[in-house]
Amino acid sequence: MCIRDRTVSDTIVSGNEAGGEAGGIRNNIGGTLTVTSSTVSGNAADAEGGGIRTAGMATLNETTISGNRAGRMGGGVSSSGTTTLNDSHVSANTSGGDGGGIMVLGGSATLNKTAVSGNECDNFGGGIQNVGTVVLNDSFVSENIARVNAGGLANGDTGVVALNNSTVSGNTAAFFGGALLNAGSMTVTSTTVSQNLSDDGGGGIINQDGGTLAVLNLSLIHISEP
Repeated sequence: MCIRDRTVSDTIVSGNEAGGEAGGIRNNIGGTLTVTSSTVSGNAADAEGGGIRTAGMATLNETTISGNRAGRMGGGVSSSGTTTLNDSHVSANTSGGDGGGIMVLGGSATLNKTAVSGNECDNFGGGIQNVGTVVLNDSFVSENIARVNAGGLANGDTGVVALNNSTVSGNTAAFFGGALLNAGSMTVTSTTVSQNLSDDGGGGIINQDGGTLAVLNLSLIHISEP
C-alpha cells in the first residue's frame, strides 16, 4: 500500500510482502500519513520497513505494529521523515540487521505513551536503532533482544535521544548495552532502567567513546549482568 496524504482508520494491514521496502505501508517523501486505531501485522520486506516505511510525515494513534519482519532494518517501522507514535504498540517485530522494532534513519521519531516490546534484531537495537532524533515520553522499551549490541535502544554517533519519564526494562544484548548503547547524545530524565542483561558489559547503559550521556532527576539504574 503506497500512500501520499492519506488517513487510515480502523483497518488491518496484514500478510503483505515487498521485495524491497515497505511490506505493509509506504509513505513517500512529501507525503502525510495518519494511522488511527489500526493494526499493521504479519508483513515482510526484504530490505527495510517490514510494517511501515515512511519518508514523509507520519502519525500513528492507538495503533499496533506487530509481527512484521525486515531483511535489513526496521522490522516494524523504518523512518527517515517525521514520525509520531501516540498510545501505540510496536511489538514482536524482527530485523535481519538493525532496529528490530523501529529504525530511525534520519529526521525524528517521537513516542508518547507508546510501548516497544518483544522485538528482535540480528545486529544493533533490538527495540530501536537511531541515527536521527528520538524522543520517548512516558513510554516503555521492554523485553527486546539484540544479537549483537543494545537490546533496548542503540543511538549512533550522529543520533540524539531523550528519554523522559519512561521505562527501559528486561532487554537483552549478546555483547554490550543490555538496555541502552550511546555513541551520540543521550539524555535520560526521570526514567527507570532495570533488569536488563548483556553478556559482555553495560547491562544497563553503555556510553561509547565520543558519546555524551546525561542522567538527570534520580533515574533508577539497576544493571543486570551475568
